[in-house]
Amino acid sequence: MKNLLSYSLTVVPLSLGSSNGTICKTNKSKLMHELEKVAECVPGVPLGSALIIDGMAFIQQAQNIPVTFGQLADKPLYELVGMTENYGCSRVDFVCDCYPTHSIKNCEHERRAGSCTQVVKLNRLEQKMPKQFKKFLAEGSNKENLIEFLYVLGEV
Repeated sequence: MKNLLSYSLTVVPLSLGSSNGTICKTNKSKLMHELEKVAECVPGVPLGSALIIDGMAFIQQAQNIPVTFGQLADKPLYELVGMTENYGCSRVDFVCDCYPTHSIKNCEHERRAGSCTQVVKLNRLEQKMPKQFKKFLAEGSNKENLIEFLYVLGEV
């Protein structure tokens, strides 16, 4: 009994949720604001630096979504090449998240997206973009398919 009572008797650990089992949500922007308070701004990027891009954030902030996935693949490439030339960077790291089926992050994505998301298989450059691009990106499988599609095109 002593061993049993040394643990929290809740559905989920209190670090992840409340005593009734609902997930604790955090505001990630608050962390960013705290980091900005202590970070020093660098006046210029040294020549030969590496440019690290959050791939999905980069894609999600895109304006004027193209008609086809092939055109979408070209757009970030041209923008990234322009950024590296502008900043004098010697390399670009285009970093993307994983979207495991069973995760807290995926539960929240599913809750936000609702039940009307559809998984889209990407298999050709001429394939038309979905009309609701944000809703398309709300599905983790679609994000992974898109990144894999861009990666395969980059190897060609």
